[in-house]
Amino acid sequence: MHQWQVHKLRGEEVLLTSWAEPHPGRYELTARWPRGHAFYRPSGGAYDPMLLAESVRQTVPL
Repeated sequence: MHQWQVHKLRGEEVLLTSWAEPHPGRYELTARWPRGHAFYRPSGGAYDPMLLAESVRQTVPL
C-alpha cells in the first residue's frame, strides 16, 4: 500500500500491506504490525489494541 492511499505522511506508518477482492463484495486485507512503535507500544508482551483500530481506519479510504 502507498502512504497516500491510507492518508499517512510517512511510509512506516502504513500498516496495511495489500488488499484484494476475491469475490464480488468480499475484500481481504493484510496488515503488518510493528514490534516496536513510537505511539502504539506493546504492553505485557501483547500488541496495543489501538493497532487494530488504526488498521481498520486505514481501510476506510480504500
